[in-house]
Parts: sequence; structure tokens; C-alpha cells
Amino acid sequence: MREYGILVDGKPHRVKILRIVKDTSFLFEVDGEIYEVELANEFKGGTSISMKIGGKPAKTEFSEINEKVPFLIKINGKSFRCSMKLQKE
Repeated sequence: MREYGILVDGKPHRVKILRIVKDTSFLFEVDGEIYEVELANEFKGGTSISMKIGGKPAKTEFSEINEKVPFLIKINGKSFRCSMKLQKE
């Protein structure tokens, strides 16, 4: 199980990837809460994607996700500046 430390708009969060199914369905634990994410199509950086987060539809846009530099994620029109670091593989 991969675990990441992620800063979202300067606030730290701990994210664990619990399950991945065919790059379209994910189960995450974020700060102790479980979230299921279903993608309408395959996850590719630099694109817009429709997804369901906890069963609710969300339009998400994101730049290329890179552990070495900060990146931007926009969910339903709201932007978040993020950076991440792999804690354990």
C-alpha cells in the first residue's frame, strides 16, 4: 500500500492508496476517512476528467502530477495547489 504526504493549499494530509482497479476505480484513505473514486475514463495528467468522489459527480482538471514539483488541481471550478511526497511503498 502506498502512502503519501500531500500539501493542499499549504495544509498537510496523509493519503493511503488502499485499492486500484484497472486505473478507473480507486479506494483512498485521507486523514483516516475512506473515499472511493470512480473515473469515467483512464487517468492521464494534463486533462479534464469526469469522476465520482464518494458517489457524487465531480469535474476535475489537473496539470501533470509530479512528486518533484507542485501541481494544480481544479475540482468543480475550485483550484487547489498541491505537492506530494511518497512516504512508503
